[in-house]
Amino acid sequence: MLLDELDELVAHLTVLRRRRAKHAADECEKKSGKRPAVYSGTENIWEKMLDRDDIDAVYIATPWNWHVLMALGLSHGIRRFHGKDRNHSHPSEEVERGPHDGFLVNLGHGFVEITIFETNAPPRFRLFFHNQRKQARSVPAHAIVKIETVRPSGARQTFAFSAKSEYLESTDDIPKPHEFKAIVQVSHGGHTHPPHTVQF
Repeated sequence: MLLDELDELVAHLTVLRRRRAKHAADECEKKSGKRPAVYSGTENIWEKMLDRDDIDAVYIATPWNWHVLMALGLSHGIRRFHGKDRNHSHPSEEVERGPHDGFLVNLGHGFVEITIFETNAPPRFRLFFHNQRKQARSVPAHAIVKIETVRPSGARQTFAFSAKSEYLESTDDIPKPHEFKAIVQVSHGGHTHPPHTVQF
């Protein structure tokens, strides 16, 4: 196992899937007594880690198609590699948590928070909307949202949404396990936003 070769020098950890990221962080903490900072959620979250100025070395253990991109990013410096400041990169690369502990997706003029609600109910997506200051706002008029899940097996499922007072809720339940890539498409006011991808 890769972690068996690493010691207390592991300070930052990037793993795509959140459950695996937590497990890897637990193993690092068990071996070194220190818990590393964890970056997970999207395929590009590693760029956020590289924005730090206190990293001396990065151990890359990924499939080849990601390995090359990461190595190039490291060799050139992530800001120079993309030709712009990380803070102005595509909104889908930003992964933050909202007040409902869901993923915040930046739409450019506000945010949509993607959650899975399953308290005393079958699991369904719930989407909450926020303004640019990340304050709660009502669901945009005539908003149309579609989420397509892509599981590790390649299986896909598309979810439609209906309005439920202050949020949108998927019309279908979400099968378990909740480990999948979610491609989010938001349209409103005659405008369609580029798709955003988050990893559950």
